Amino acid sequence: VSVVKDLQKLFGPRIINYMVVIFTGGDEWLNSKMTLEDYLTGPTRELQELLRCCNSRMILLNNKTAAEEDREKQRNELLKKIDNIITDNGGLPYSNELFRKAQAMSLKSKKEKEKALAEQFRHLKDE
Repeated sequence: VSVVKDLQKLFGPRIINYMVVIFTGGDEWLNSKMTLEDYLTGPTRELQELLRCCNSRMILLNNKTAAEEDREKQRNELLKKIDNIITDNGGLPYSNELFRKAQAMSLKSKKEKEKALAEQFRHLKDE
């Protein structure tokens, strides 16, 4: 999935360990004959791949609910998912330090590629 690849380029390959897909518009599913599960098993290959990448971590939010009890339940469900993600990653949230390390690795890789290209260009120029 190109979105995942873009996120990995920006934040590093481990970002998928911290990802959760958030669906909004849960209120629309309440009156629908189709469930979210039905939708996910349909012809949405890219979405299925995205969910596979992040171990099917997802949540459906009803962003129009007026009931404080429902909003609190949704909030708690999301926070529980976040806690589980942190626990699954050794108790460490994805931090700026991890981002900086990923950024440094990306820069190092880019410099190595540039050096290799310069070397190839020099060889072509010498021929």
